[in-house]
Formats: sequence, structure tokens, C-alpha cells
Amino acid sequence: MPTTRATDHRIRSGTQAVVDVTSTYSVTARSKASDQPTDPNFWIIDTLQSTAPKPARVATMLDLSQAADGFYSWQWVISHMTNGMLTLWYTDFLPSGARSGVVTVRTYTDADVSVYLTGVIYRPNLPGDGTPMLGGWANVVWRFDRGVVIT
Repeated sequence: MPTTRATDHRIRSGTQAVVDVTSTYSVTARSKASDQPTDPNFWIIDTLQSTAPKPARVATMLDLSQAADGFYSWQWVISHMTNGMLTLWYTDFLPSGARSGVVTVRTYTDADVSVYLTGVIYRPNLPGDGTPMLGGWANVVWRFDRGVVIT
């Protein structure tokens, strides 16, 4: 059964040091879009639909222990995004119509431990990665890949 996870997800464009991905870059602290309602705050990661970072491979050692091997991938689901919110997100992380971009994020493992990664964010394929709603989209899936844990 899913559990509620911590919610201080952060994202910043480019490759950054952990100390530079401050609370200023918290998803919930993002600027409001002109078409975004004042309340509730729509900049929320749906932790029950999102996935924690998973390694590309899990290697089994000679002593039968296992260890992560390779890059990490994960996804965030934002429950509601107005068209203006999408435009802000694209401008910040996928400028000039780019299909992917490099970002540094703070997210959470399945044990609810915060982890910082640098990886690639991909533009969602709408409507497949979201459901149309009046003025925007519901359950927009943002996929991340090629993640490397940074400390």
C-alpha cells in the first residue's frame, strides 16, 4: 500500500551542486502562472503516483548481496497544471521547444530519504502523459533519466 512521502521536491536547471539547490528551487515555491488559481497551490508533486529513483540495473555480487549499478530513472506526477504552468515549466527546463534538458533535483527514495540527482528531464507527450482538463492538464507525468546521485 502506498504511503505519503515527504514533499520538499526541488528542481533547478543545469548541473548544480547540492548546496545550490536550495529551498528557493522547491517545486511548491515556484512562481504562479497568470492563469493559475491562488488557492490551492497547484505546484504539488503527487507522491502516490510518482516513482522513486530506481537504478538501471541491480547487480548481484558473489556473496549474493545486491548493489545499484548504472544511472537512475524516476518520474514525478503533477496533479494539475494550467497551460500557463506548463509554459513556465517549459521555459525554465525545456527552452526553445527542447524535448529534453539537464536538471538537478531533490527527490525521495522509496524509504522517504531525500536524494539529490543530476539527470535529464523529458517533455511529456500530451495527451498521453496527462489528461486534458478545462484550462490545462491533470496528472502530468514528468520523466527523468540518466540520473546520477550527487552529494
